[in-house]
Amino acid sequence: MAMVREWRAAMVGGGGAMKQDILSHMIVVSDPTGKGMGEAEIADKMTGLLVAGYANVAVTISFFMKFVGESPYIYNKVLSGNDFVT
Repeated sequence: MAMVREWRAAMVGGGGAMKQDILSHMIVVSDPTGKGMGEAEIADKMTGLLVAGYANVAVTISFFMKFVGESPYIYNKVLSGNDFVT
């Protein structure tokens, strides 16, 4: 939430060009009634995006390792294709 506060203050008082990233968008976006997202809501959404981005990579690597481990043919192909694997 501190980062959201800092980012919002920089956007309002900085006078610089608007950044084109998801955090900046969440800060300036509002619903049809004109109400914007609060700091806690933005922090929750950003945390979810970070976790989801990491989890996808971790799950993909886990399934790959499981698949390679269960298939000796694929495992041997992977080993033979890399000189640095002993």
